[in-house]
Amino acid sequence: MGHSPAGGLPLHENRPLSPCESDTGGADHRLRIPDPSSSILPWLLTTCRNVSLNVNRQQRRARADELVDGTVDERARHRTLERDAAIEQLALVRQAIDALPEIDRRLCELCLLDGRSYDEGAQLLGLSTASARKRIQRTRIRLRATRATD
Repeated sequence: MGHSPAGGLPLHENRPLSPCESDTGGADHRLRIPDPSSSILPWLLTTCRNVSLNVNRQQRRARADELVDGTVDERARHRTLERDAAIEQLALVRQAIDALPEIDRRLCELCLLDGRSYDEGAQLLGLSTASARKRIQRTRIRLRATRATD
């Protein structure tokens, strides 16, 4: 005599298993049938949502964008223009850094470009940390103003 998967109640040998029961005893092989007295609307909505998500996922995988002649060339040209603009902007910022007073330029290079801490930069240049922070703050404001006018 076996035990039913739900609740451990004994099974009668002469009774066949229902589709909701499993002879393996594993809970993951059973179907959950909603209680007839409760609404099946939440179950139905969840099932419809999952089915639509699966269909959308399959369609996205199968979708192919049609290439129009010249599209690839246009994208490459756009990337080249963006790269050229970034290089030009970097050159302008570098010129603005070079135009700074010597101590501000060195502090900017150490802390902003080389990635050193303000404490390290201040110590290397013989400044207090507070002074170094204030100089970097002023330098950043100056660089932003230079970039905005260009």
